Amino acid sequence: MNRLAMVLLSFFAIQAALAQIPDAPNCRVDQPPPDAGAYATPGGFLLVHPRNAYLADDYTGCKAVWVMDAPDRFHRLMTLYFEGGKLRVALGYDGRGANELRATCILPGATQPGCGGVESHPLSALKLPTWPRSCTTRPDGPECKKKPD
Repeated sequence: MNRLAMVLLSFFAIQAALAQIPDAPNCRVDQPPPDAGAYATPGGFLLVHPRNAYLADDYTGCKAVWVMDAPDRFHRLMTLYFEGGKLRVALGYDGRGANELRATCILPGATQPGCGGVESHPLSALKLPTWPRSCTTRPDGPECKKKPD
């Protein structure tokens, strides 16, 4: 399949998945903004937007998570839609740069392929402790020595 056809197909697949999510705050963010938080994993950093400080317990809107491949290169891992503080839709991507949608999970009780355990996974929680994004490039900064918030 030629590259243009693949791009068009992935565009329409992403648009169809986003149709599962209402137009709400942060649902159309496609790149991590400067105030995205850093979540440390054994393999590197994930960037999360919005951070906990911007999320009320009854938040309605989206939260996005990207794999940080380099300081200026990111790959979407998931988009989570919360309604009244509860996870309602989780879109899972490949996280390796193809921006390929792997799973669309409608909650509660998602039984769709690839959705097992999404409701209880820590990355799918409304509140996820993160450090300031600057900690990804300057880990010795004073804000990086504190517990994530």
